[in-house]
Amino acid sequence: MLGNGARVPMLVGSCIAVGSLLALGNCTKVYQFILSFAVGFGGGASIIAPALMGSVAQHFPKHRRSTVIGIAGTGGCVGGVLFPAMLTKSYQTLGFQWSMRCVAFIAFACLAIACVLVKEKNLPEKQNLNAKEKLKLYMTKSFDLKAVFTEKRYFFIILGCMFAEIAVTVNGSYFSFITVKNGFTESQSFLLVSVMNSISVFGRYLTGYIADRSIGPFATLIVLLVVTGLADLVIWMPFKSNAAALWVYAIVYGFFFGDSQLCMQSLV
Repeated sequence: MLGNGARVPMLVGSCIAVGSLLALGNCTKVYQFILSFAVGFGGGASIIAPALMGSVAQHFPKHRRSTVIGIAGTGGCVGGVLFPAMLTKSYQTLGFQWSMRCVAFIAFACLAIACVLVKEKNLPEKQNLNAKEKLKLYMTKSFDLKAVFTEKRYFFIILGCMFAEIAVTVNGSYFSFITVKNGFTESQSFLLVSVMNSISVFGRYLTGYIADRSIGPFATLIVLLVVTGLADLVIWMPFKSNAAALWVYAIVYGFFFGDSQLCMQSLV
């Protein structure tokens, strides 16, 4: 909007995210974990993700956008496979504090590369504004509140994406915790999460390809959400203490949940 491009928000978000991970290693109380990880890292990641995905989408036509966003999103799945494996060992050898510092250093290296390589195809004309004018413009133009009440399609897209995001992220966040609470070891829960994320690598690409070449992102997103919802109701909730059922759930949910988040970015 101000013509600064993706690099400026990338730098800001990266500093917040890496700093929050470093702070996470020093946390000892619940409120500290909430501030550092939920607020700090969550806020930093929410700045990074739109800047990166928006830049990727600009370089490709709409009929290929879901596929390339799916490919770009596989990086998160790779991290979801590598980090549990790394942390399982590092917690025992390095302890929690240095494990989090290692995660922060890895994130710093990856984000530094991303900040250097990110580039937009089309950049709006830069406006010469002072700090006060920039802040006012961000606060008044970043959110189109009028469209929420005047554009029904826009309103329901935003509302649907919000609930869809909550539905698919809450399960992934609590999956390992619930498996441990139901009698599985931490190593087993980490392995299940790793399997879920490794399957998601293929799911993100294939569902993105189907969205571009066949039924479109809207229909694809609906199918993905229906399947993940059924997996929750039919497999996870009734059989959360059954090892075989959890393996099936990790495979099914892992394949379908990843691209549901990425398809949202191809809707408009």
